[in-house]
Amino acid sequence: MARVSIPSSARNTQRGSPREPSPSLSPRTPTSIKPLTFPTPHAPYHSISLPFFVFFFFFCSIPWIEQKKKSYLNGAYYGPPVPPRDTYRSVGRSSSFCCCGPCCLLCNLVKFIVSIVITLGIVVLVLWLIFRPNDIKAHVDDASLTQFNYTTGTGSLSYNLSLAMSIRNPNKRISIYYDYLEARASYDGFRFGYAPLPVFYQRRKSTAALAPAFQGAQVVTEDGVAETYVRETGEGFYYVDVRVYAKLRLKVWVFKIRYNRPRIDCSLKLPVPGTAGSFEKTKCHVHHF
Repeated sequence: MARVSIPSSARNTQRGSPREPSPSLSPRTPTSIKPLTFPTPHAPYHSISLPFFVFFFFFCSIPWIEQKKKSYLNGAYYGPPVPPRDTYRSVGRSSSFCCCGPCCLLCNLVKFIVSIVITLGIVVLVLWLIFRPNDIKAHVDDASLTQFNYTTGTGSLSYNLSLAMSIRNPNKRISIYYDYLEARASYDGFRFGYAPLPVFYQRRKSTAALAPAFQGAQVVTEDGVAETYVRETGEGFYYVDVRVYAKLRLKVWVFKIRYNRPRIDCSLKLPVPGTAGSFEKTKCHVHHF
């Protein structure tokens, strides 16, 4: 702290000693007293610019503004009251979905059945994704119709038809047991032929050959067969339907699963015997019951 020089006369006055005025000094003559001197600061206040104060005030007021916003967010809510959440609970019922007694038993039974159905669905989906089963493919590669005569007087139909069929198993992981096979031939809705076929076992990715043959004579009982026979004889082709019925079992690894009974439908366009027409390979359609 800077020291201030005080005259001796002033020190005497402070101590309380009475001091008589000097007769040589007149009241109108000013006393020669040295003025008080203070240390000059290193930098005057007017050297600090006004923009600095503005920036400093703005920078320091930012946290206060943010705190003000948070106080508004965390403050009490004076708006309209929020309605309570509806529970829709019936009188006399417990908080659970099912009550005690028969209702609870029925609810558990339904849950059990639904869980079983979902589990079986997941298992079937996984097995299908693993094995990817495909339908068998069937074709009639060749057909020979040596006799097909209709007698108007007796209404009988004489026939002799031989087929060469092929059945393809396209599956990579599934083998097939053909436990029962039979072929039926019909003309204009009238079934005239029946031929049992031998059973066999078909391996994966293999093709089996079948040779159904129909020979004999049948009395036609259906109306309209005579008109259809006359018309198709003039056209040069007979349209005969052959169906093969089967009972299958699928072999997956060491497991054998009984399959449904598929039906193979083949619509054949057979040339009239003695004409120059030829048979074309025909694709059959597989249907599942």
